[in-house]
Amino acid sequence: QTINLSGSVFPGQYGAVDTVEKMAALGKQGKPLLLVAGTGDLLDYWCITSVEQTNSYLDQQGQPRKIDFSLSMSYYGEYDAVSDQTKRQS
Repeated sequence: QTINLSGSVFPGQYGAVDTVEKMAALGKQGKPLLLVAGTGDLLDYWCITSVEQTNSYLDQQGQPRKIDFSLSMSYYGEYDAVSDQTKRQS
C-alpha cells in the first residue's frame, strides 16, 4: 500500500527552509516512521520512498518563501505489531 501526501511549507511562518530536506534525509535512512494524524491518531508505520519539492516566491537572497512538496510513503506495519517487535529486540 502506498500513499502520496502533498503540502506547503512557508519558511519563517510554518516550517523552515530545510524542513523538506529533513524529510528526504529520514527517507534515505530507510527506517519505518510512525505516521500521526493532526488529530493525534496513530496511523501505523510507513517508509518514505520519495520526496520532491518546488521552491517559489524567492526573496532578495534567493531563499524560497514557499516550498511545495510531495511525499510518497509505503506501508510498513501496524502500530501494535511493530511496537511489540521493537520491544522484543531491546
